[in-house]
Amino acid sequence: MKHKIERQGHNFVINNGAKTVAYLYFKYARDESKYRNVELSYLHVSPSYRRRGIGTLLTKHFLQYFKDRKVVWASLWTGKDIEKTKGYVMYKKLGFKQIAVQRDYHAKGIGTRLFVKRLNKG
Repeated sequence: MKHKIERQGHNFVINNGAKTVAYLYFKYARDESKYRNVELSYLHVSPSYRRRGIGTLLTKHFLQYFKDRKVVWASLWTGKDIEKTKGYVMYKKLGFKQIAVQRDYHAKGIGTRLFVKRLNKG
């Protein structure tokens, strides 16, 4: 099945007919960077569509879309159990580098991590 990715506001979406099977939500940094930085805020693939490369496809599309628009940095914060998921491996394979850990963010002993990827020279 060939997947068509559509942009809908701050989302990249893949639909199968009338049903949304995957989406990636992004937002721009709330600072003075003038749209030089973008954050991958949420990636969701419906359970019956997982393990088919759809999350990777959406993430690659997101990265290329903003690279083409001269955005310098892409970032994401991971969830509390990211190391136990395929997402963690995917982000690293796509070139994201972990640069920070925020310990006890979700609960005592359960932190979150900041990953970034340079898309263009600043």
